[in-house]
This record gives sequence, structure tokens and C-alpha cells, in this order.
Amino acid sequence: MLEFFSKLSMAPIRDYLSDNGGAKGATRTCHYALPDDPQAVANLCVSLFTNLFGVTDEHGLRFSTH
Repeated sequence: MLEFFSKLSMAPIRDYLSDNGGAKGATRTCHYALPDDPQAVANLCVSLFTNLFGVTDEHGLRFSTH
């Protein structure tokens, strides 16, 4: 995740290891500031789904309220 955002020239504004019930280092939490540009945010979302999570046009996304 850090490498992904670094390639986009984005650095976390907050980065820490969560307490996680005593399991040290189990969860890392990072906070990033989003740009004020809606198109830049939309492009970031596309990049997250395609490059980080591997979503393709073939499989698409399905949202559910269940």
C-alpha cells in the first residue's frame, strides 16, 4: 500500500501501528489527504481498484446493501 501511494507521489499524513489487542505490528494504519479536485479523486479510485485490488473491466464491481 505504501509503495502504491508513493508511486502517486502521495505520502501518509499519519502512519502508525495499531494496538490490535496486544498483537504488535498486526495492523498498520495510514491516513492520506485527498486533493480538492474531484477528477483527481475519481482517478485515484480507479487506480486503487485496478492497480491495487486487481479489478478488471471484465469482472467489474458489484455493490450490495445486504
